[in-house]
Amino acid sequence: MINFVRTLFINKKSTLCGFLLWITSLPAFAAVSYLDTVGPSWPGYGTTTYQMTLETPEGEGPFPVVVYVHGGGWTTNVTKDLVDYFFGNTKSELLANGYAFVGITYTLSQETSAGATPEPGSLISGYPQMIHDLKSGIRALRANAKEYNLNDRFIAVMGDSAGGHLSSLIGTTNGNADYENLEMGFAEYSSEVQAVISYYGPMYFDYQDHTYQYLSDEEYHSASGLSWLELGKYMDSLLAYALLGHPDSYEQELAIKASPLHQLTADAPPMFFMYGGLDELINVEHNILMIDKYKELVGEKTLATKFFEDGIHGDFADNGRTYDNIESASEVVDFLNLHSTPKKKSGSTNYWMLLVVALSLAAFKSKKFANRQN
Repeated sequence: MINFVRTLFINKKSTLCGFLLWITSLPAFAAVSYLDTVGPSWPGYGTTTYQMTLETPEGEGPFPVVVYVHGGGWTTNVTKDLVDYFFGNTKSELLANGYAFVGITYTLSQETSAGATPEPGSLISGYPQMIHDLKSGIRALRANAKEYNLNDRFIAVMGDSAGGHLSSLIGTTNGNADYENLEMGFAEYSSEVQAVISYYGPMYFDYQDHTYQYLSDEEYHSASGLSWLELGKYMDSLLAYALLGHPDSYEQELAIKASPLHQLTADAPPMFFMYGGLDELINVEHNILMIDKYKELVGEKTLATKFFEDGIHGDFADNGRTYDNIESASEVVDFLNLHSTPKKKSGSTNYWMLLVVALSLAAFKSKKFANRQN
């Protein structure tokens, strides 16, 4: 960890780049199939065509859908091994309980229109194209629901880290035309989601007085002695850089639009937040503020939370299965079951029952009267 801290603070430019270099050192995305079945394709950024991946459970269907939005600091995709490593138990529980599991991708911040990766320090933001990609992908999923035996009336999104942020933003902007690009296709279909599950995702990017803080020379020389938690305010700046691009192009208005916290309204779908108290990348304040605002605007009936006091950022081998253990996976399934099961309208149900009883009673009396006449 100390070696990484030293890399992170070599100079002002590497302050923003060390985090990205670490993120982009993860294995590259295996194109097309990181699950078992190739799902629908849809047009992406420029000339790109994205291919979602799909795994369906046994049974007749149509199956409710969970769309997994990968993490990776908005700068890298993930392989099948990483998906299974971080969320293998959760995916298995979802499939065992009748949910289809869809993998979806999006434009990354390191990409340019020509497909080249810029040099560190001149990162080109993939936002807002990435949210357009994801919402277009959800529309494509609905357009192909019948072919793939999917229930287009219930589509949930779940994601970790950057994917948790994007999943939350998808949900909090349901029906908001500013976050759609209908020219990408499937304009007649909805991109709305019926539930959101976020694992340790950042919820805001407007850092106000401490936007893009750099270490002083004195702080730089003592950087190797700083803990991850002590680096929290600088990590916020790195996250904003990874999503929104180089500090010179930072716009407060864009940062607010990219923040689920600021887009949350009373119309938000059911949301489940999992986060850890020792997260070295995402300060707990992100999720605490989001949860408090959700309670205020939406209420608690459609809210679920799970806080791990010793939880770090992700489920790494030396941390055990914090977020992806069987207990947590079962809670995800319970949350989805609660909100995916059609609710009976009590009023109409009572009226129908009363009508059935009344008709039965009338028929019985009519028959009894007829017997007496005979």
